[in-house]
Amino acid sequence: MCRERAFNKFDVRFIKYSKYWLNNKKHRELLDSQYDYFVCGSDQIWNPSTYNFGSNNFAMFATSTKKVTMAPSFGVTDFPKEREKEFRECLNTFKYVSVREVSGTEIVKTLTGKEAEVTIDPTLMIDKDTWRIIAQKPAWLKDGNYILCYTLGMQYMNDWVNDLAKQYDSNVINLMDNSYFDYYTTDPAGFLYLIDNCKLMITDSFHGSIFAIVFDRPLVVMERKDEYVSMNTRLDNMLHLFDLEDRRYSNVVQTNQFMKHSYCHTYEIIREEQKKGNEFLQKSFG
Repeated sequence: MCRERAFNKFDVRFIKYSKYWLNNKKHRELLDSQYDYFVCGSDQIWNPSTYNFGSNNFAMFATSTKKVTMAPSFGVTDFPKEREKEFRECLNTFKYVSVREVSGTEIVKTLTGKEAEVTIDPTLMIDKDTWRIIAQKPAWLKDGNYILCYTLGMQYMNDWVNDLAKQYDSNVINLMDNSYFDYYTTDPAGFLYLIDNCKLMITDSFHGSIFAIVFDRPLVVMERKDEYVSMNTRLDNMLHLFDLEDRRYSNVVQTNQFMKHSYCHTYEIIREEQKKGNEFLQKSFG
């Protein structure tokens, strides 16, 4: 509850919400006349395995010509056959389709015959100085010498992380450890600050990895271990696209290059992908 309250405060401060609610039928009927465009994206809004999937994720309440996509992710490579008809009907309402991963283009092609374009996650369309405007140091943070852990899958390898912290004479901040109230209730502004100032980022999160790259922090990408569904597709695509296979845990351990990193080539790739993203949006907005 406290964590939710912290996130809600962040939302009120930084996010401008529509006065219309999608779960209100009357509001949905009014939406199309109130806005020029509806952008669908990003992250896993098209994941067929998620509990909150619905037609709203495809803006089915809107006129097709007003609908734009920006890097939505399916989050899976194996698409469930029982969802094919539903997704095909929704995807066919878009003139242009972009997705975040190459695997997504294959899904769109199989379901609709359309050629989808790969565009980078919107978090990468702006620079680190813009993100630093939002970032805020958590009040509880006293020592800036820390390794930051943010793992969304099954928690594991704590012993390895603790040994690494001793090796580098650092503390460990595990944002998903709910036994530490301050860590667990950190809001997105604190999340950004902690990544920007950490000695090392250890994560199995797509966006945890992305922000480590944005802020030029050393990164170790763990395999995402969930109980039922593999969530590694997004990480695999990201590491391949940005030529960062060397930041996988298995590779970093072999080279022992935990703190040494260079994203110079990655930043060149990001600049090119930003151009492609802007070109896609200009085409979509027509």
